[in-house]
Amino acid sequence: MALINLLATGASERSPSFFDCLFILTVALPAYHLVIVPIYNSINSRLSTLPGPKLTLLTPLYITALDALLLRSKTLHKWHQRYGPVVRVGPNEVSFISPTAVKQIYQDPTMEKDTRLYGQFTHFGANNAFSSRTRYEHGWRRKGVAALLSWSKILESEVADRWIGQVIGRYLKAIHDSALYKSRLISQDGMKLVDVYGLNSLFATDVVSGFIFGPVWGTKTLCFEDIKNEAGNMWWQKPSYHRRMVKEHYSSSLRAQTYLYVEFPRTMHLVLAIVRIFKSCRRNILAFAGFGEGTAKREKEIICETVEVWGWKVWTEVLNGKKGHQTGKYVAEVLASYVNGEGNTRPQSDEQWTSEIAASELMDQILAGMDTTSDTLSFLMYHLSLPSSQHIQQRLHLELITAFPPSSPHTSVPTFFIHGQNNLTSDSNSKYMEFIIKLNALPYLDAVIKETLRVYPAIPVTLPRVVPDISGQGKVIDGYYMPPGTVVGAFAYGIHRDKSVFGEDAYEPENWITDSQNYEKASRMEKHWLGIQKETENPGKCEGRKEDIKIHQVKGMEKRLWAFGSGGRICVGRHLAMLEMKMLVAAVFWNYKTQVVDDLTAASCVKLDHSYWNERKTFRDVLPFKGVNGLVSFLPRKYGSEVAGPEASS
Repeated sequence: MALINLLATGASERSPSFFDCLFILTVALPAYHLVIVPIYNSINSRLSTLPGPKLTLLTPLYITALDALLLRSKTLHKWHQRYGPVVRVGPNEVSFISPTAVKQIYQDPTMEKDTRLYGQFTHFGANNAFSSRTRYEHGWRRKGVAALLSWSKILESEVADRWIGQVIGRYLKAIHDSALYKSRLISQDGMKLVDVYGLNSLFATDVVSGFIFGPVWGTKTLCFEDIKNEAGNMWWQKPSYHRRMVKEHYSSSLRAQTYLYVEFPRTMHLVLAIVRIFKSCRRNILAFAGFGEGTAKREKEIICETVEVWGWKVWTEVLNGKKGHQTGKYVAEVLASYVNGEGNTRPQSDEQWTSEIAASELMDQILAGMDTTSDTLSFLMYHLSLPSSQHIQQRLHLELITAFPPSSPHTSVPTFFIHGQNNLTSDSNSKYMEFIIKLNALPYLDAVIKETLRVYPAIPVTLPRVVPDISGQGKVIDGYYMPPGTVVGAFAYGIHRDKSVFGEDAYEPENWITDSQNYEKASRMEKHWLGIQKETENPGKCEGRKEDIKIHQVKGMEKRLWAFGSGGRICVGRHLAMLEMKMLVAAVFWNYKTQVVDDLTAASCVKLDHSYWNERKTFRDVLPFKGVNGLVSFLPRKYGSEVAGPEASS
């Protein structure tokens, strides 16, 4: 009655009393959201006929709660197993996993990205290709950089600069010298205990920044000793600063769960603004209070230790053509030419490349390369180091030493392969090119990478699109009509667990191999690809076609592997990611045998200063190794003193 009386009397006659306000906050608003809105949704929703839990028709709070508990992807997978390839997950959201639906959603140029999610990934107040809402906005941005990140350009750049090789050499040297932990690391029986997540985060940062800005301007996080580099020794060029910057990027306080920004965007932006103001005030107060120049300077460095601050500084140097290092072959240099209007390479478009738009594009590529590549490498190394995976590691090692015999390492592999030796000038371009092409073609190495991407996708969550309003009409997706404004999407975690394509959900790289020793594994699932019903119907014919069966199965798996997305917005950096992962994995398992470290040993030697395994939540709600200590022991393989050094063990 209080609410009715309040509405009847009108705000102009009297102000609401304290009890009126209390009633609205405690009764009326909860009743509106928990009763009136669900009833309206159930009556008005055009998605009521779709399969899915009944509660999802009434309120979006169900899926939001699953987001908060980091259970969205796993729960969606269970729902798809129960209800089929189409599942309603909210009053205005539908999840799909069929190949037809994925094609209809992600190859349709009229589909737009959900800005509640993708709007989080702008930088310097400007959109980039990833955050762009429409295909047009995405297209002209992608066109400006896509050619430089093609496979041929990546290969050409690596042969010329040896940048990935240099970074891998520093990676192996860091393991060999125990540089990441210094005196805190205990080396037992020649083994090196390594925090693989921390080391892989540094590796991925160095590689992608070097390819985007060029080796001169890229980060040098894996340079643990003092080095004299061409760029000088300004604060933003120091390897120690680069390492602190990466650590700050992965700070748990900055890695808020994505759903918070989607459901409560204004609140989250307000919180971030308050945090920035607090840090700035703290720095100024310390300086004003005279706590010492060193303390104030250190506070200033903490404020500046973000990838965006570093990126903007380096971008301005490149844009202004500093140091005479312009070559025109790196992404940042090409975008600088667009901004400056130089040459004929500027895209013909109504849109203009501004400094902020170009910097936003660069930051998006660097951050994406840091997160996804370091995740995948860490999951791969940790999985292969488990006791149950030693046979996989051994088979990979045998393939590597067969392709690159350790008996003559200086003729079979580049120098960076040999425990961190880094004299890449001794490797001719032709030898280096031959090595990369041969490495890229190794079937089991390729299978291990692909199986890791399948089982542990770097982005397991739904990638949402919004059905456009075209003359009042929506879209038909997988046979179901979707009204305008409906949020639709697919997710890699569910797609990669389709048993009709990938079989049982187990880590088996052998499933990607098509050689003769795997033909005997042909099963009913494999025969399905050729429409063979029963082997007993024509045994001779079936035996003769096992190779075809396996090839068709692998082709089907490759079509469904969705680690890099699909359609016009497929990951533009996928070629770089695959090359750097293959080169690092090959170098590590050619040189070392790895195994996980038990908690007792880990507790006695080193305490990690991060929790990447448990707190990576920006685009990840599946934490496959949650709770592990994160340490892996690296035991050098014995190939003779020429290769492995005196401390190597078999």
